[in-house]
Formats: sequence, structure tokens, C-alpha cells
Amino acid sequence: MNMIKRWKTVLRVSMVMLAVSLFFVNSCAAVEQEQAVIEAVGFFSHFPMRSTRQVIEEICAKFGGRVSLTLYDETRPEGQEFMASKNLSGHIPMRLYINGVNTFSLDGRDISFSDFVGYAWTAADLEKAITLALESGVDGIAVDAPVKSGGLNPIMTAGIVVGLIIIALTGFILFWPKKKQRGKRNVG
Repeated sequence: MNMIKRWKTVLRVSMVMLAVSLFFVNSCAAVEQEQAVIEAVGFFSHFPMRSTRQVIEEICAKFGGRVSLTLYDETRPEGQEFMASKNLSGHIPMRLYINGVNTFSLDGRDISFSDFVGYAWTAADLEKAITLALESGVDGIAVDAPVKSGGLNPIMTAGIVVGLIIIALTGFILFWPKKKQRGKRNVG
């Protein structure tokens, strides 16, 4: 096999390997969070809180099965247990958590999903926070959640490294010098 044919073979194999590794990277990196868990505690049975409860239920219904909504009435034992798990006490009209986080940074504002709709937050704010939580998980948008340091997605980084290793090994194997057979001649 002459050198030009070898280069063409290496180029073709490398392109196929690169395409396969990029497909792997894209398919793994595009994984979204499957479901957002919405939990809220408050006086949902009281008349003034009914409109807020209705807004929460309507917004969550827009997302279908991608949102799990649990509403706890703080006057009931399960509501008291939930409040204790979040270190809450006393009378609170309502506190809502998306994937365990209450305060989000949206459009340059820190929004805490507490009290009545229309006071510190709107239905549009809630919809945007849920959408962001589903698209990117909570990291990076939540004020009171752990923030990632940035950089490349670990899955994408692993895919790129694996792809480059495959390409390098392919080139190494194809260009490894073959042993010359001494004393024998091809007669053709």
C-alpha cells in the first residue's frame, strides 16, 4: 500500500470515528432533566390563598407529566413535617420549592417563591423558573443551590477525549512501520 492510499484510508477512518464520537457527545450532552419536583407548603385551604394555589396548579399543568406537584397544608401533620424538613416555623402564607430550591435569579432579579402570587413573584416567573429547571437542572439558576464552577459538561469532555483517543490509535495502527521481509521478493 503506497503512502497516498494510506493517508486516504487514515483520513476516511478518522472522519468516521470523529462523526461517531460527535454523535455520542451530542446524544449524551443533550440530556435534560426529566421531571421537576414542585413542593409548596402554606395555608392552601384559606380563601386568600386559593388564587395562588390555582395559579400554581395551572402553571404546573402546562408542563404535563414533566412536573410533579405536591401541596402541603401547614395545618396538617404532613405539612408540619415538611416545614420541619425545610427549617420553617410559624405562620407562613406559602413557600414553594422547585427541586428543593426556593429563590431563583431570573432576568437579573432574585425571586423568592413565597407568599401570594403578585407580591414578590408572578405566574410568568414561576413558569420561567420551572422551564429553566427542566432545561438545565437547578444548578446555575438557583440562588440558594450549589453553583457549578463552569467549564465543559463532563459527558461532553469524556466524549471528546474518547473520540481523540480513537482517532490517534487508528492513525498509530495504520502508520506503524511494517517489518520488511528480507530475502523474499514478490514476483508478479
